[in-house]
Amino acid sequence: MLACRDDHYLPIANADEELVGYGWVQDYGPHLRSGDRTARLHDLFVAPDHRRCGVGALLFDAMKTWAERRDVRYLEWQASHAALPFYAHVGYQGDPCPQPEFPSFEIDFAARGPSLPSSLMAQGAQTTRSVGYARHRHTVCPPPSPKSAKESG
Repeated sequence: MLACRDDHYLPIANADEELVGYGWVQDYGPHLRSGDRTARLHDLFVAPDHRRCGVGALLFDAMKTWAERRDVRYLEWQASHAALPFYAHVGYQGDPCPQPEFPSFEIDFAARGPSLPSSLMAQGAQTTRSVGYARHRHTVCPPPSPKSAKESG
């Protein structure tokens, strides 16, 4: 059952108690040769009525944080051409090789350093981040800390 596996993370976004977005990332574990951990972002979806309001960025940040807390070296994904403006907006440019219709992306966490202060990373910072606009308030629950994920599994 996917919900009980600690190598997958599925953040969700709610607005007014309605599910409006989700993401899915999987930690593939250490590479056989290098030992570096790789995670794959399988899916990131936001309902059309809730796009361009910060929901996708909150979900994306939650998945990056989860991967980084697991000592993942590389976070990889592919995206459709329709999603390219979103990824450009959050600071990423895809590589058209080997599939031009689905550009590839990669974050090398070791090359860019941690996105959270080390004191917060060590504590497993548990804060709920929200973005409000017009009529709705979106909430994305934070990723579980590595310690709490192991205790619950």
